[in-house]
Amino acid sequence: MKILKKSCLLLFFTLLLFSIYKDITIDKQPNLYTTNEKSPLTDFHVIKRQMKTGETILSIVEEIHDGEMPQSLDIKQIVIDFKMINPDTNPYDLKVGEFYLFPVYNP
Repeated sequence: MKILKKSCLLLFFTLLLFSIYKDITIDKQPNLYTTNEKSPLTDFHVIKRQMKTGETILSIVEEIHDGEMPQSLDIKQIVIDFKMINPDTNPYDLKVGEFYLFPVYNP
């Protein structure tokens, strides 16, 4: 019985140490604040706009373009461009009443 308890404890601590090592050495979350990606649609200008309650980056960009977005543009690219023109801003934590720059894509 003592051998079984010692074996179980040894296995438990070995697995515990292994999982701690894996957690420390592997970065599982992507960095949302920096990007090396370049915009394929570099043909855009910016406009300054104040955030209102219930608005998101996507809703404002759609409003700016009268609901017609360029076909080759996706949500990820809009966020990348927003971060590029607002480098000190977390695009997922915008404050109501603050002014931000938004991309206006040329057709």
